[in-house]
Amino acid sequence: EKLEFLVELAAELPPLSPGRRDGPFPATCRVQECQTAVHLWTDVVDGRVRVEADVPKNSPTVRGLVTLVLQVVHDRPANEV
Repeated sequence: EKLEFLVELAAELPPLSPGRRDGPFPATCRVQECQTAVHLWTDVVDGRVRVEADVPKNSPTVRGLVTLVLQVVHDRPANEV
């Protein structure tokens, strides 16, 4: 059931913003030690955390885990995160 839940969440990963989607991904945004090529960007805008992620569609479990993290921290006050 947990695996099915993660696979369902994978479809909910928001697309990258155009500026990030179009350019090459900086090495500093790559999640190290992850076998899947996961890239994360974090920004603080007006005191709120903004997170974007790129995870290959052929890695639905990892996409689901990343989506879960984004749902927890995205748009939260920076001092809470």
